[in-house]
Amino acid sequence: ANSNMERAMRVVSVERGRDPRNYALVAFGGAGPVHAARLARALGIPQMIVPQGAGVGSAIGLLDADSRIDVSTTRIFQLTEGDHGPIGKVYAELEARAGEDVAHLASDQAPVWSRYAYLRYAGQGFEVKVDLPDGPIAKGYVARVTEAFHATYERSYGYRDTEADIEAVDWCLVATIPASAKGEAAPSKIDDDGTRKASAETQRDVYFPESGGYVPCQVVDRYGLKPGKSIAGPAIIEERESTTVVLPGDKARLSPGGHLIITIGGGGNP
Repeated sequence: ANSNMERAMRVVSVERGRDPRNYALVAFGGAGPVHAARLARALGIPQMIVPQGAGVGSAIGLLDADSRIDVSTTRIFQLTEGDHGPIGKVYAELEARAGEDVAHLASDQAPVWSRYAYLRYAGQGFEVKVDLPDGPIAKGYVARVTEAFHATYERSYGYRDTEADIEAVDWCLVATIPASAKGEAAPSKIDDDGTRKASAETQRDVYFPESGGYVPCQVVDRYGLKPGKSIAGPAIIEERESTTVVLPGDKARLSPGGHLIITIGGGGNP
């Protein structure tokens, strides 16, 4: 499992010209923090962060995110300079469709509209996604769409063909409804005196290949940690929704915001 995840991480870092050693690794999910320290070591990442509520991060995001409605349609036609009518007709239909879903959300926030389309040079068998200009679809709009396509195509392939006809395939409209109020992560649950007692079992033997087998390992209740307190690996930090493994040689501490900061191999930036 670690090898599969390591390969995936290399695809989005090293193979894109990014040096993982210049970044921190954010671990989330119920099991992510179990694997993350070994992945960080494999890629030379100096620091790992386990956010507060990492095991329910997706749920927090769902509750806190803006609502979004996407509608699309396929209308294949070539862009003709000065003739914005077909584009205006397509987006009038899409806005009417999206408007029905927006009304069902019963939000007190007005939607923010954005457009994009999949365009290609006439005769090609593939398209590129192009973010379309905002504003009224009126005189001059086709020219703006044409320039947006040329710029997008040139960024992807290194050239533009200003003499070729441009063909549109799919048209898309997005309505984004801002959340009425942004939530905040729940604070760490500790006793009034700030020293919630950890689990009765504070140490047990745990298998660490790095140590050659089973070794005594401290088991720490995350909710009993104080900001700034340092924990040396090997250690297991437990919480309701997740478990974090601190490898031998690594050090963990709790930030003022309640996030676990783990220095890999005792090095890296604070």
